[in-house]
Amino acid sequence: MSGRAVTREAGGRLREGLAFLFTWTGLGVLAVWGAGRILNDRLGWSQYLWWLPSAAAAALAGGCLVLAAIAGRRRRWGSRCVLACGLGACIAWTGLIEWHGLRGRSGAGAGRWRILFWNMASKEAPGAPALLEREHPELIVLANPAYSASRGAIEASLARSHTLIELPECLIAWRGEVRGSGWTSLRLGAARPGMDPAQGPSAIDDGWAAWGTLETGEGREIVLWVVDVPADPGLVRTRLMQRIARAIAASRIAFPAPDLIVGDFNTPRGSASLRALVGGMSEVFSARGVGPGATWPRRVPLWALDQVFAGAALVPVAARVIDPGSGTHRAVVAEVAPVRD
Repeated sequence: MSGRAVTREAGGRLREGLAFLFTWTGLGVLAVWGAGRILNDRLGWSQYLWWLPSAAAAALAGGCLVLAAIAGRRRRWGSRCVLACGLGACIAWTGLIEWHGLRGRSGAGAGRWRILFWNMASKEAPGAPALLEREHPELIVLANPAYSASRGAIEASLARSHTLIELPECLIAWRGEVRGSGWTSLRLGAARPGMDPAQGPSAIDDGWAAWGTLETGEGREIVLWVVDVPADPGLVRTRLMQRIARAIAASRIAFPAPDLIVGDFNTPRGSASLRALVGGMSEVFSARGVGPGATWPRRVPLWALDQVFAGAALVPVAARVIDPGSGTHRAVVAEVAPVRD
């Protein structure tokens, strides 16, 4: 056998080896993604499978399929065909189920309230006053605004049209009267990402919750809860949400039953674990939104961590995600309408 023939044979084996590697890597990604869709975060270990974003899984599997097709021989398409079918299913699920691709966007209408929730956590937010004015929300909830040097300008702008509730780690602005409010630490003792709690208080994230009773101007009132869940990825979400629900129930400042819950849950939209905290409330983006709706990280959002839940007294009408131009999270703009008797 000539040296050239040996080289061709070795090259062919390398190409087939690469094709095998890429194909089964893609199938592995889809297997992990599929297991996550089935198990959700009901189990401690399955939450890490559930956290794999569908769009990322489709991109990884698609890249593996392309590389396998380039490297492999055309006559060996068995496993690659399976990968292609799995990729098609992943794309269809993402576009039709998670992104609600067949759902039409809601139009404008009267009798609804617009809610804007934004976890600021930003040192500078110079465009925030203009953003809030442009969106014209009846209810604005800013989590962790204390980090921002723009807080004073934001409060001055909102004070002209809204009643402000200034609470630790939270600013609530409502275009109406406020009858009461409260705030509590959840005392969870979680670790901030990348930090050791032994480093001191700055490395510990206890989480917090707040509430406000908002007068609607129609002889009614709605109760708002705001929740900030620690980001510690080592915490089992099913247990964490149960602990949060117990901490709120045991708070020295009594929380009225909520009609609306907003917050940075640090848990993706659709997670089964959230039901321990929100019960049967409807997540507004899941009910009426269109598109990925991811909020973190802001520049390349992959996970929908910031969410708005509406209770039986409110009807979800519309929802979308906007880029506020600063900070690490995108903002959620949701619209709800009161249920009429």
